[in-house]
Amino acid sequence: MSILSLFSTQLARLQWIFRGALNLILLCLGNFPDSRTNCSKPYEQNARQLYAHQRLGHLEIKMKKINGHSKFSALMLWLFTISLSVPAAADLTQRTFSDACSFSVQDKSGTAINEATYFNLGLLSVTATINVTPDGEATALDIGSALPDDELDDSQAIQDIINLARDCDFATYFPVGEYTVSDTIYAMQRVTVHEITEKWEHKRLKANVLIGQKIYDASGNLTDQKPTLKLKVPSGNTTFNDPNNSKPVLWVWSQRRDKINDPVDSSDAVPTDPNATMPHKDPSEPDVSAEQASLSFNQVVKGIDVDLSDTNDNSGAVGIRHAGSQGSTLENVYVNATGAYAGFYNVPGQGGGTYKIKVEGGKHAIYGNDQARYPMIAGAEFINQTDSSILWAGQSNL
Repeated sequence: MSILSLFSTQLARLQWIFRGALNLILLCLGNFPDSRTNCSKPYEQNARQLYAHQRLGHLEIKMKKINGHSKFSALMLWLFTISLSVPAAADLTQRTFSDACSFSVQDKSGTAINEATYFNLGLLSVTATINVTPDGEATALDIGSALPDDELDDSQAIQDIINLARDCDFATYFPVGEYTVSDTIYAMQRVTVHEITEKWEHKRLKANVLIGQKIYDASGNLTDQKPTLKLKVPSGNTTFNDPNNSKPVLWVWSQRRDKINDPVDSSDAVPTDPNATMPHKDPSEPDVSAEQASLSFNQVVKGIDVDLSDTNDNSGAVGIRHAGSQGSTLENVYVNATGAYAGFYNVPGQGGGTYKIKVEGGKHAIYGNDQARYPMIAGAEFINQTDSSILWAGQSNL
């Protein structure tokens, strides 16, 4: 190794250590109001996402108190950005944005949705229009702009905002309304090769946190209004009609880090996400096209409903697939699964949890396999399933 190469490596290592140490100091100083960050485990959850998750329930009534912290949030965003090599996008429908995090969000005129205010809280609204340059591309483009209640397909707009939020340390925010989708939305946690250690690692800080807006009445009581992902499959599309190959509207998952010749279990899933494929077949390397649920950390879906009922043949449709582990949650979700296969395919386990869920209709309310280990469910309501409330094919306790 040349002296110049050795110097560059050591400089990169020092930069990495400095950022981590400074980040720990700032977190422990308690700059966020009412922060519950555990200073002994500063990397358990991205600070912007954790802060947004904690405070979102009081968004409408405590906006002024929170809004003054946008500059510190921007500093935290920079501190959490550690350069890691990432898989290249294989298709424009799965853009990545690791190098595109210096952007801003403006409110749209003529609407009541405050995208800029949400942005200052660490939230990217799926309704926002954001001009960014995706990784590996030379030209900037507008992404996002999902519009609820217009019955137009929002699948790509939502997918782009989820990917941008994940790569740039935001939570994805869904204002109240009905969003039409025609295909699976992927909330994928990625694995990479570390630039210094050259070891495969999963990006636990780059979690997908998807949160729905809460609406309060004049008396301050929480209403039942929530955002809804409504499946509408185009005529002739048969991708959601095979019960033997069920397909979710929302799939929350992590790429596999373990080696190909060291299987996680017998139920490895292979999503059809084009961004999940990497050009190697070496058995000593991980198969990142497969799901490894034990690595799906800090992935959150909260306050977002799914409607599977309005499509020609939805016999293979599933509302949400989410076999998360430590820190992953599924909370306050209703699935109208009338005519569909199941409301949920796996739910978080191994240090995660599922709370306050409701499924109406469907063959099953929940179908689970070995990917979901030791899931905990509290506050569930299952109505009018044709076969069973829970079909559990896993080996662990439910």
